[in-house]
This record gives sequence, structure tokens and C-alpha cells, in this order.
Amino acid sequence: MIASVIGLSWGDEGKGKIVDMLRDKFDYVVRYSGGDNAGHTVVRDGKTYKFHILPSSILEPSTISIIGAGTVVNPYVLKEEYDSLPKEHGKLLISKRAHIVLKSYRKLDALIEDLRTERIGTTLRGIGPAYAMKMYRLGLRVIDFVNSEKLKSAYEEIKKFLGILGLQMEDDLAKLIELSEFIKPMVVDVEELLWNERYKNILFEGAQGYMLDIDMGTYPFVTSSHPGLAGIVDSGFPPFLIDRRIGVLKAYATRVGEGIFPTELTDETGDFIRNKGHEYGATTGRPRRCGWLDLVQARFAVYMNGINELAITKLDVLSGLPKLKVATLYEIDGKKTEMWPADILDKKIVPVYEELDGWEEDIYGVSDVNRLPREALRYLEFIEDRLKVKITYISTGPEPNHTIVRA
Repeated sequence: MIASVIGLSWGDEGKGKIVDMLRDKFDYVVRYSGGDNAGHTVVRDGKTYKFHILPSSILEPSTISIIGAGTVVNPYVLKEEYDSLPKEHGKLLISKRAHIVLKSYRKLDALIEDLRTERIGTTLRGIGPAYAMKMYRLGLRVIDFVNSEKLKSAYEEIKKFLGILGLQMEDDLAKLIELSEFIKPMVVDVEELLWNERYKNILFEGAQGYMLDIDMGTYPFVTSSHPGLAGIVDSGFPPFLIDRRIGVLKAYATRVGEGIFPTELTDETGDFIRNKGHEYGATTGRPRRCGWLDLVQARFAVYMNGINELAITKLDVLSGLPKLKVATLYEIDGKKTEMWPADILDKKIVPVYEELDGWEEDIYGVSDVNRLPREALRYLEFIEDRLKVKITYISTGPEPNHTIVRA
């Protein structure tokens, strides 16, 4: 079986929890896009782990975790996270074709952000510059990073390039060589391995959310990679082999940073959701913007990624709200539409809501669908009906067992 876990909004959907829950069912889990600008929170045996570059499956000793070619790897962060793992953890492999994020790229990230008339709200971790350097053909691939002579040559080229921009090289070459020796035993031809192992169980783990896709997201307020199904192509694996395409969606909507957010709540209801849901960024600590579930946005992500299963997370956070609203259409220039427009940033969006009854019962940690209130079941049925996709997983808390699995 081959599956993918893809975030369907602006990130922070709870992908890490879903991957962690499924990890022992797969031989390989592949992190296929993004860098350490991601923040996947995994709670295991009461302890919270925040992974930025490591796959969320790394805690499972029986699963091989892979960092794929479409990612950009910060070796400083990788070593820090790897050294903090418990004694018993899974094996880690890294694609030769992935690219390296240098410390110096953070200054370039900040320089570009300061040039903007309207700030993007980037994490300033150098991820965008790493992808840009890749496109400039000045990037540093992992296979070259672990070759000391090629590393030295690339170091001088990048230093010269940054100097043209008036930036100094912050990375110490000796430290980079030390880090390259650390990751060298993990570096393999991942693409050949996965092709040869395609008859085993493989799970592809996305980072960020689809609405931050560099092409299909709310450009320019996006990330620099492909968080959706297309990103798996960047990891050298044919997407037509993926049987289960699991889309992860919160029971409400959130967004970190700048950019359009049609269903955003700036009132006490938004504060209620933020505080109860602990909606603060795993990477930046910034408070997340919160709003009602947006099925126009979700429908677009479902359609573009061929999603055939849904995982709804944080349903428990909505307990205590007497009424729930869900955006099912947008009104743009007096016309109603159910599709997400490409020029949405230039439009005045008026969400068209449908209202459903809420529930008072505390459903935190519920793992039996029969224990959900009738109103919660109706809410889930409403989502299924509008998106035409079955909900397979319902998350009611951070632990793996705080999950309802529907066959």
C-alpha cells in the first residue's frame, strides 16, 4: 500500500499526528517537501516532540524515515533534532538529490522581506533562498555536501554570490565539514530504493498546506515548494502509484502570517478557538489567525490533489460553541461561486455561510464514534456531503489514541 498525507489549507492541520498514528503500518515514511520552516507536533507517551525537518515517523523503530529530494535540509537543525531523539527511534535516510540550507540564507531571506512593500510573513529560516539558489543552479546538493572538495568549491561560489548582494558568509566551513560527516552515513539513492521497494508500504508526508503551494496557493503569500501531490514528483516517485490520498483538514480554519483568509474571525469566537486549540505556531510561536471552516478553499485542495480520504482534526475544540458556521460559497462581484479563483487577492470576497447547531459535550479524547454528540456527527456528515469524500479519521486530541477510525 502506498499513501500520502497532505494538508488541505494553510498548514498546521495536524498532519504530524496523523502520520505518527499510522507510522507502524508503513515500512517507509517519506518527508517530500519543504524545510525546517515546517512544524510537526507529535505527542507520544505524554511527551511532546516538535519536528521541523525530521519526518514525524522517526519515533517508530520499525519504520525507516526518509528525507526526500524535494526537501531542503538545514544540517544544523537536523543534527539538533536528531540528537534530541530518545534512544529507541527509527532509521533515517536522506536523498542525495535534496538541497542544503545554509545559515547565511537567513540574512538573504530577511533582506528580501525588508524590500517588500507588503510583507509575506516568512519564517526567515532561509527556505525560500535555498529553493531560489537551487533554481539559480548555485544550490548545494546533499551528495556534494558530503564530498569535502565539492563542498569547498560550492562554499566559495556561494560566498562570492552573497558578496555581490552585500552579505557576508555566516557559515564556518569547518563546521559544515563536521556536519557533512554527521549526515554522510544517512545519504543514499532514495529514488532507486523507493522504486525497488514500491510493493511495500510507503507513506509520503507533506509539509505546510496546499494553499501555500508556490503555484496553486495564495501567491505571493505562499511557501517555496509544492506541499501537495505534485511535490511527491519532486521526490522521484510516480504519483499514479499512490492508492490512498489522505487530506488533513481542521474542523475550523487557521492561518499563520500574512495573506487572504476569507473566513477569519477577529472577535471573541476567534479568541475562543485560538485559546482552546492552543493555536500558536510550532516553528515561530506566533498566534495563528482562526476562522470558520472554509469548504470553498477545501474543495479546491481536494480537487487538485485527488483526495479520496479525509482526516478531520481538532473536532474537540468546537465543543461549547452553540452555533457553527461553514462557508460553502463565495460571493464575488455579486455572483456566487464554489470554486477558488486564481486572482482571489484582487477580489472582494464575501463568504456565504450555512449555520449548524453546535454541542456542549466535552469530546476530548473520544475514540468511539458512537460517543460523539448528534450535532458533531451532523457536522461531519455536512463536510462529507459537500466535499464528496469520506472522513476516515476524526481526531479529538493530540495523542494517537485520541482518534476515531472509520473503516
